[in-house]
This record gives sequence, structure tokens and C-alpha cells, in this order.
Amino acid sequence: MFLISEHKWSLWKINYRVCQKIILNRILSRLQEKDRARKSVLSKAWLDTWYTFPILSFSDSKILGLPQAKPIEDSVRKRKTLEFCDYVKRRMLKFRDQSLTIKEFKLNVLRLELHHISKDINILVEIGVEVIEYSQWVGHSQYHYYALPMCVIEAKSLTKLVLEGFIKIDPIFTNHSIKFFSLRELSLRHVLLVDEHAINHLISFCHLIEYITLDSCKVLSSGGGTREPMKSLRISGLQKLKSVDVSGIKYVSIDASSLENLCYSPGNQNYGVPSIIDIDRCRNFKELFLRSVASTFFTNKWFLELFPKFPFLESLKLENCEIPERIDISSVRLKRLETFYRFHLLHQASKALS
Repeated sequence: MFLISEHKWSLWKINYRVCQKIILNRILSRLQEKDRARKSVLSKAWLDTWYTFPILSFSDSKILGLPQAKPIEDSVRKRKTLEFCDYVKRRMLKFRDQSLTIKEFKLNVLRLELHHISKDINILVEIGVEVIEYSQWVGHSQYHYYALPMCVIEAKSLTKLVLEGFIKIDPIFTNHSIKFFSLRELSLRHVLLVDEHAINHLISFCHLIEYITLDSCKVLSSGGGTREPMKSLRISGLQKLKSVDVSGIKYVSIDASSLENLCYSPGNQNYGVPSIIDIDRCRNFKELFLRSVASTFFTNKWFLELFPKFPFLESLKLENCEIPERIDISSVRLKRLETFYRFHLLHQASKALS
């Protein structure tokens, strides 16, 4: 009979549990949130893994339903709001109490307001959250915007910050030398800023940032009573910057030798209005994607000067841009050229040029 010592048997069980945990975590990382929850009912091992899985995703629609659903009575709404907030807090506390790290925290709010949960955001900072994604689509004026808590900006472990909807960057962020110690990716969509300089100030302290997305962001007017589209964006001094995606801004200036990718659209409010795009100092440029840029921007001279300015340009895509019927292009590096106009394909080329 083959015998195994109690010590070795204990080590084997420990190794088995560790391997099982790693495998189950690997499987969950490849599933969507709803499929992860379904796995939790299969066994106790699956349930324990799901409860400690380092990616948390919450949406109030699972409790309150979608916005187009029939109105909810105030008493029911308050009760369900408390239930949702309590559930989110308990999940975060479980990680903190077990000294576990939350890698990603995602919160999508359609019928609540984020301030119901803002007092518990400090928990995320305490346990070293790496990714925060907030989405709030509840609000009717600047007074209903959710103010981003200061503790989010001070999170030293944060590598990615995504904000969408009725979220406001308060003046306090421009009055202090805020430093995103580890931030690599910043995405702001339909966010409200205190003024035109707020985003420039914020970005200037993201020394390690590689990816920036700004889509249809607004600023308060000089009197503070109305919201206006952002008019200008200036980016400089970021040595790690690789990609910028901008929509809804008329004037864009980027000075970053490391930049490889630019996607730009003036947005619906600036459609047909001449855009100013200053990227001449980005000599290592590889991909340029322009959408709905005014016809006055594109001239034969622009095309002739484009490739000498950016000798490493490999991909040029123009969508819904009115360009001259004939253009002259000379490049040994261009691999992909696509032009679309008003959603009809006029010309597409994808080949290596020598």
C-alpha cells in the first residue's frame, strides 16, 4: 500500500486549492459580468472565487430597471437605492477586510446618482484599485452633475480612469498640484469641466499617461450659468503619450514626440467649421484618423506636406471628409489608405507601398 505523510498531504491540498483558484480566476477573466455571476451557483469553489474576483462591476439597472421602464414610487425607489448602495459597499468591504486588491471597479448608474456611493469611494483607494470606470447618465443641468471625489485623484495605484456622463471635475482639481502617480489611460466623455484650462492642467500632471480620450466634454461659461463645448486642447510635455482620441473640440495642439496615434472629430456642434490641428512636432506619428472635418482643411498642399512631416505614417483614414477629387500622395511607408464620405465608400486601399 502506498502511504503519504500527513505533512505532504496537507501541502498537496494547499497546492490544489491554489491551482484551483488560479484556474477559476483565469476562466472568470474571460467571461462577461453576467456569465461570471451564473458560474457562482455551480459550486462553493465557484462562489468563493466570484466573491473575491478582483473585477467588480455594478449597474443600478439590475435593481431599479432601465430608465424607460415605468416610474417607481418614491418609497420603493428609496428602499431599492439603499439596497443597491449597501450591496456595493459590502462587496468592497469584503475585499478590504480580507486584505485583497480590487483591480477594476466599474459603476454604471442610469436611475440613481453617484453621490449615494461617493462616501464609500475611499475604500477603493485604501485597497489599491487600479482601474475606475464611472458612468452616470442621470441629470438635467449643471447642478445635477456628480462631483468627482478628491480621493480618486490621489489614488497612487490608479492606472486607468474612465468617466462618462453627468460627472463634474470641480475647481479644486485646478487649485492643487494633483499628480496621477501611475495613471496610463484617461477617458472623459460628456464630462463637465470648470473652464477651458482645467483639462490641460489635469493632463499636465499625468507624467506616465499613454492614452487620452476626450469626447464631447463641456465647460462652464465665464458667468458659470451655462454649459459650452470645449473649444481648445493643448497637450505638451508628456513623454510616454502614444494615442489621443478627441471629439467635439475645434482647436487641438499636441507636442509629444512619442505620439503614434491620433483620432479626431470636430463633433456635431462644429460640423462644417474649420478645424485647427497642430501636430507638426509629433514626428513619430504612425496612424491618423479624421472624421467629419471641414472641406477647407483638405488641400493638395496638405496631402503633399503630410508625409514629409510624418515620415513614419503608415495608416491614413478619412471618414465623412470632403477631399479633392484628385490627390497626390508619395510615401514609402504608407500601408493603409481609407476614405469614406457620408457613409458611402468612395475609395479604400490597403496595401504595402514600396
